[in-house]
Amino acid sequence: MYKATRGVKLLLQDPEKSLLKIAIPTIIANAIQTLYNFVDAVWVSGLEHAALGLAGIGLTQPFSFALIALSNGIGIGTNSLISRSIGAKDKRGANLAGEHGIVFSMIISFAIAVPLVILAPWIFKTMGAGESLTYALAYSRIIFGGTPILFLSVILTSILRAEGDTKRAMYAMAVGSILNIILDPIFIYVLHFGVMGAAIATVISRFIATLPVVYWIFVKKDTFVSLNLRIFKFKAQIVKEIVKVGLPASLSQLSMSLGILFFNSLI
Repeated sequence: MYKATRGVKLLLQDPEKSLLKIAIPTIIANAIQTLYNFVDAVWVSGLEHAALGLAGIGLTQPFSFALIALSNGIGIGTNSLISRSIGAKDKRGANLAGEHGIVFSMIISFAIAVPLVILAPWIFKTMGAGESLTYALAYSRIIFGGTPILFLSVILTSILRAEGDTKRAMYAMAVGSILNIILDPIFIYVLHFGVMGAAIATVISRFIATLPVVYWIFVKKDTFVSLNLRIFKFKAQIVKEIVKVGLPASLSQLSMSLGILFFNSLI
C-alpha cells in the first residue's frame, strides 16, 4: 500500500517550493558532522601536554574525514535509490534500497575498522608521529573502533533525508554535536582520560544521537521506508546501484583527506 508521509509529500511537491525546505536542514546537518574533531581539539588544548594531544588528533583527522566521506558515499547512493523509487511510487523498491544500504554500510564499516585499529601503530609511525604516537593511538583507536556507529548514523539519517524527512535527520545530528560538547570535558578532565576521553565522548555522542533514528525507523515505524532485516535477501544489483552513485561522491570528498595526509607527511 502506497501511503505517503509528510516528507514524501514534500518531495513530490513543486521542486521550487520544496527545495529549500529539504536543502537547508541537510546543509546544516553536514556542517554539524564536521564539528566533532574541532570540538575535541578545543577541549584537548587545555591538557598539560596539549601540543602532543593536538598533534595526535591532527594525525587522526584525515582518516576521520575519509571515514565520513565513505559513509556519506554509501548514504548518498542509498538516498538516490530510495528517492527514485519514491518518485516511481515503488515502495518495495525503496524498502529494498534502505535494507541493502544498511547491510552494505555495516559490512564496509567493520571491514575498515578492524584493519585500522590493528594497523594504527604502523600507519602513524610511517607518517612520522614521533612523540605524538602515544596520543595518536589513544585517540584514533577509539575513533576507528567506533566506525560502525558512524556508518550506521549516516546511513539511517540518509534514509530519512531520502524520504524528505530532513529536519529529524538534522535534529539527531545536532543532538550528537551538543552531547559531544558536554561529554568532552567530563571524559577528558573529570574522569581523567585525557586525549582518549575526547574520542570516547565522540563515539558515545554519535551512538546516543543514533538511538532516536533507530527508534523512528524500527520501533515507531512512522517513516515511509519500512525495513525488515530479518527476511533480508542480498541482491547484488541494488548494491551496484548504490556504489555507482556513491563512489564518485566519496571520491570527491576523499580528496580533502588525501590533501591533509600529504601535508602531514611534509611536516
